Amino acid sequence: MPIVDTVLINKLTQAGPRLPVIKAWLMESVWSKDRYESLSALDYLHNGEAEVNNFEKLIAATADRIYGEFLESDRKDLLKELSDTNTAVVVFDGMSVREMPILVAMAKKSGMRITEQDYAFSAIPSETMDFVEQRLSCPKIGPSQLPGRKELAEKGIKAFFLTSNTQALDVKSEDKALLVLIQA
Repeated sequence: MPIVDTVLINKLTQAGPRLPVIKAWLMESVWSKDRYESLSALDYLHNGEAEVNNFEKLIAATADRIYGEFLESDRKDLLKELSDTNTAVVVFDGMSVREMPILVAMAKKSGMRITEQDYAFSAIPSETMDFVEQRLSCPKIGPSQLPGRKELAEKGIKAFFLTSNTQALDVKSEDKALLVLIQA
């Protein structure tokens, strides 16, 4: 395993936005489904953490403004996503991108179909209240206050807040657009 992925560095030193390059590297290389399936759990975590740690050291020492790109990146508009009444968005607050292949494998074993997976703020510590304000246009409120918020209900969005990923949901057939925020 190289100390620094030279292909990644070459892409990052070209003109243009760098965040999509970093995101692709993380999801398609470091924390990919294939890598998760081909390595032992210990090697998956150890090797991935070592690669990310080396990358973070390099960026911190040479190009700290890349971290600013995480804050200014395109943010998925959850309200727009939820305007489709056949949509359910599940937000795992506090989950690391390295856990996505594990979650996807568990979902498939449970018979669930994932149509899209993405992440936000994975490299930048953020507060859930800031996330709620930025992505849901609700004033600074705690995630436990999401159910019953008129800003969401007026848009036909049923919000749930779970303190555990094993907590049951009480979804009714008339519930259409679902937003589930789970504190991981």
